[in-house]
Amino acid sequence: MRQLVRIGLPAVVVLLVGMAVSGVLTPPRYPGLPETPFLTLVLTPIGRAALFTSGTFGVGLILVGGLLSREPRMLRLAARVSAGFSASAVFMIVMTLANILAVQPWQALDPTVTTSFLTQIDEGRYLMLQVLLGIVAAWVVARAQHGIEIVFALLALGIAVVLPAFTGHSASSVSHWIASATMLLHLGAMMVWVGGALALVLVRHDAAVITRFSAVAIGAYALIIVSGAGSLYTRVASWKDFFHDRYMWFVVAKIVGAAVLGVLGFRNLQMVKAQFPDDSAVLFRRTLIIESGLMLVVIALAVTLARMANP
Repeated sequence: MRQLVRIGLPAVVVLLVGMAVSGVLTPPRYPGLPETPFLTLVLTPIGRAALFTSGTFGVGLILVGGLLSREPRMLRLAARVSAGFSASAVFMIVMTLANILAVQPWQALDPTVTTSFLTQIDEGRYLMLQVLLGIVAAWVVARAQHGIEIVFALLALGIAVVLPAFTGHSASSVSHWIASATMLLHLGAMMVWVGGALALVLVRHDAAVITRFSAVAIGAYALIIVSGAGSLYTRVASWKDFFHDRYMWFVVAKIVGAAVLGVLGFRNLQMVKAQFPDDSAVLFRRTLIIESGLMLVVIALAVTLARMANP
C-alpha cells in the first residue's frame, strides 16, 4: 500500500497545479450572484478524483484478485476500498451541494435541501446510487465464496464508477446521447485498464495472471483512444475557439500521457509474450509502477478538464 501512496503523489501535485493554472479556482464572477468559497472550489475536484480513483482501484482488485486469480487478501482490500468509494460519494454529495449553493461545505448540510437534492435532482440521485452500490459491492465481496458473487460485486462497483457519464459535460452536450455513450465507454475502459494495473502492483509476480490481464488491457486501451476522440468531438462547440483556449493544453497533455502509456504498455506486452526472458520480471514491475503513476496523472488531468468550461 505504501508503494501505491508513492505512485499517487505525482498525480496529487498535477491535480493541484492543474486547478491553479486552469482557472478552476478563479471562476468568473457574476453581479448579483454569490461567489463560491475557495475551499469549496479546491475540495470538489479533489473529492471527484478520490471518488473515481477509489472506484477504479476497487474494480481492479476484484477483477485481478477475484477473477484473473484467487487472492483472498486482495478481495479483503477490495471490500475496504469499495467502502471508501461510498464514503467519497457521500463527500461529493456535500461538495456538490456546496457548489450549487456557493457556500462552505459545512453550510451545505441542511436536511431539507439535501433530501430534495437526492430525490429530485439527477446528479443527486446518481451520487446516492453510487453510495448504495459501493456499500453493496463491499458487503458482497467481503463474503464472496463463489465466482458469481465476485462478478456481482464487480458489476455493482463498475456501474457505480461509470454513472458520471450521465451527468456533467456529457449530459450538457448538444449531442447528449452520443456524448453519454462515448463517456460511458471511456470511463469503463479507463476503470478496467487503470484499476487492473494498480491491482497488479500488489500481485506477486505471476506470469499467468499478467498474461490474462494483458489481453484485457489491449482492448481497454484501444477503447479509451476511440471513445476519448468521440467524447472530445461532442464537447467542442467551436474548434476555432478550442485552439486558443486553455482547455486545449490540458487535452494535449492528456493525449501525450495516453501515448506514453501506450508505449510503456507495449514494452510490457513484449516481455509478457517472451515469458520474461533474462530475469526481466524486475524491469516489468518497475515499468508497471511508472505506468500506474502516469495513469493517475492522466486521471488528474481528466478531473481538471471536467471542471473547465467546454470551448
